[in-house]
Amino acid sequence: MSDYLVKGMAEEFIRFTGVNSRQTIEEARKRHNLSRLATAALGRALTATIILASDLKNSGDLLTLRIFGDGPLGGIVCSAGNDGMVRGYLLNPEVELPLNDASKLDVGRGVGKGHLYVTKDLGLKEPYTGTVQLVSGEIAEDVAYYLYYSEQRPNVFNLGVLINPDGSVARAGGYLIEILPGAPEEIISTLEKNLGKQQSLTYQLQQGKQIEEIIQEVVNPYKIEIYVKKPVGFLCNCSREKLLPHLIGLYSEITDEEEIEAVCHFCREKYTFLGKEIKEYKEKNT
Repeated sequence: MSDYLVKGMAEEFIRFTGVNSRQTIEEARKRHNLSRLATAALGRALTATIILASDLKNSGDLLTLRIFGDGPLGGIVCSAGNDGMVRGYLLNPEVELPLNDASKLDVGRGVGKGHLYVTKDLGLKEPYTGTVQLVSGEIAEDVAYYLYYSEQRPNVFNLGVLINPDGSVARAGGYLIEILPGAPEEIISTLEKNLGKQQSLTYQLQQGKQIEEIIQEVVNPYKIEIYVKKPVGFLCNCSREKLLPHLIGLYSEITDEEEIEAVCHFCREKYTFLGKEIKEYKEKNT
């Protein structure tokens, strides 16, 4: 089944967004030649970005999630619009670490201590950026903390990426459940009890559950109603035309027939330019 996003409500006080993202994360893994640890970290960040960007109102709006910690993975940068398409990269894609005390990939240690930034470019004069300190580096907890303290949105945020022994992605997904203002205490306590009984999201995905099934279990006995379902995937909007302006600094160092290779950070797509193309562009645009 292709990756997809669902959005909906349960009762009038529970709002949710869920994503199945296995193929999206596998595409990122292949493009960036990611280690198992890097696949888990970037996979969580990409899934989180799809979820956050799904609230954007206009087709030209853009949300960028940046995580900069002092761990060996380095920075993580992901961006998406509200169309479900996402792109992203991390600085050190080959890093591996020993498993943590729970015998799981140690994303928290890989990310380390630092800050999370969410930038929303809504077509206004200046983009808006919210910032919080990283809570754990595990990404789901950090995004939940951002939503609560920066946007005053009480929530449950969960992310999971299951890696096969060969390094490929077996399952991946995530969900955001928000408690809306005015929710009765009964609803809040019910969700808390349900969450206390839940297995990890990765385990549930491994059992073959779809993300909407998992959300339904979290909000039982309230029935979910899905209002939006749409495909998601890894897609970069890079092009020769967009990369060319970044090469004009080479103007005085290259010959007309010299070949320059440029690589997109987000998707690793390679573009080759002749020196004369760069020179012609600079002369026309400066």
